Amino acid sequence: MLGNDHSLFFSDPTQDPIVVAIAAPAEGYRKVLVMTKKEDRRFIVPDIQGYLRAIKAACPALDGIKLNQITIPGMSEKISEIERKLIVRRHKLGVLYAKAGQKEEKAFLHNIDTSPEFEHFLELLGDKIELKDWKHYRAGLDIKSGVHGTHSIYTTLHDLEIMFHVCTLMPYRDDDPQQIERKKHIGNDVVVLIFKERSGPDDVIDLSTFVSQFNHVFFCVSPVIPSDFPTTTSKTATTSSKTPITTSKTPTTITTSSSTCQYRVSIAHKPAVSAYPPQLSPTSPPAIYEHGPEFSHFLLTKLINSERAAMESPHFFGNLVKTRRMLLSDVIAEANNS
Repeated sequence: MLGNDHSLFFSDPTQDPIVVAIAAPAEGYRKVLVMTKKEDRRFIVPDIQGYLRAIKAACPALDGIKLNQITIPGMSEKISEIERKLIVRRHKLGVLYAKAGQKEEKAFLHNIDTSPEFEHFLELLGDKIELKDWKHYRAGLDIKSGVHGTHSIYTTLHDLEIMFHVCTLMPYRDDDPQQIERKKHIGNDVVVLIFKERSGPDDVIDLSTFVSQFNHVFFCVSPVIPSDFPTTTSKTATTSSKTPITTSKTPTTITTSSSTCQYRVSIAHKPAVSAYPPQLSPTSPPAIYEHGPEFSHFLLTKLINSERAAMESPHFFGNLVKTRRMLLSDVIAEANNS
């Protein structure tokens, strides 16, 4: 965030909204923040005469932009507030349970009973919390009357809050063949994790059955069961021409242990979603992830980064640009009218 030692430059109100914050020199360099309608860029330039030219040379977005330096008390705080608004620190992620032989979203939404393996896996995602009067991030879940169930899974990662929409923790309605309340939440999640009870040839998920404009990334996690893999041949999630999906897989080498639970992880995403870290194991044959804190941290990090990557895809990016343009235009208008 900005301090009072920053010099602030604003684009002309008739041009694309851009704010440039330049820190006071330190050890021969100046830190620079350039905020445009598409992104924030941070870099350093030498503290030399004509450093503004160096800044424009380092940032093509400034080509042809007229910058006006305006000094107004409290403006640095307002720029910092824009930064805070644009940084997403709360995330909601969907979780579905797939019984052996189930392949379609509709079947997953109708599951009520789960398994000890699934309940054990949920411990990796976070704590089972009571929703009644919950004080932290609730991701749209009701915390008064129990409309969305009595419990959910919640955790934090660094300074981020994560709430999971766990389908089987939400109420099931016998008179609703579509399970609209469950679908309403999970269908609006950008990232959906599917826990598959089995991963044999008869358990390949048909992602074309997921009807949602928001679902962009699918994680498939399944416990390692040697009988599911009579050979080392791998199966990928099915796709259709209607919804092309790019898949990234872990290997299927089976290394079992009587004292640990192990998981296979595969990921499918729409083509517009760029790659994101941490990468799944590139070893061949593929690695197996063991239940424990290391896998928990890896999985949560991968889930959050996948959502961030999806939000930069064309489906979502236009709304982000509109928001950034509005916030920057407002502060530039205020600076010019003060």
